[in-house]
Amino acid sequence: MSILNISIDILNVLRYDYFTEMGCVIVAMSDKIKSLLKLKRGSYEGLASHMGIPRQSLHNKLSRNRFYAADLIKIADYLGIELAFVIDERQRVVLDMDDIKEKAE
Repeated sequence: MSILNISIDILNVLRYDYFTEMGCVIVAMSDKIKSLLKLKRGSYEGLASHMGIPRQSLHNKLSRNRFYAADLIKIADYLGIELAFVIDERQRVVLDMDDIKEKAE
């Protein structure tokens, strides 16, 4: 089974699931993005600018926890990290800015 993996050394800080009696509750993607911004010393203004959207639109995406694949690729690019589907220890599919550019052409 493939998983979406943000590949950085400090990923274990972000890979936390809260377990309850009802099962596993996954931490929201927006919380992970906010944590990455802090860890990589990024700013909301800089990220919004890199994504080509107003800061309010970024705030809306974070509060609604709604991101397109292109958004996640741009976030990873801004933070200087890698976004990938990890199949196993030897196989992974990396998503980067070239994937967005190909669609636009």
